[in-house]
Amino acid sequence: AQLEQYYKDNKGYTGYVVSTTTASSPEGHYTISFYAGPTTTTYTIQAVPKGTQRKDKKCYSFLYDNLGQKSNRNASDALINNDDCW
Repeated sequence: AQLEQYYKDNKGYTGYVVSTTTASSPEGHYTISFYAGPTTTTYTIQAVPKGTQRKDKKCYSFLYDNLGQKSNRNASDALINNDDCW
C-alpha cells in the first residue's frame, strides 16, 4: 500500500526508499526484497527461501510485480513456469 501511495503522490516509483533493503516473511521462511527496481513505472518484489525452505526446488523463489503478475525462479535465477506454486 505504501509503494502504491508513493507512486500516486510522485508519479512514479523512482526514489522510493524502504527502511531496510530486506525483510523476513512472517513465518521466517523467506527473505523479501526488491528483485528489480523500483524504476519510474515498475518494480518487482521477490521472496527467496531460507533455511529448510531452500529444499523446495519446485517453486523456489516467488516474484510479484507492479502489474500483479506472479512468477517463480529456480535456484539458478532462471524463470520457471509453475502454476502450482501460487
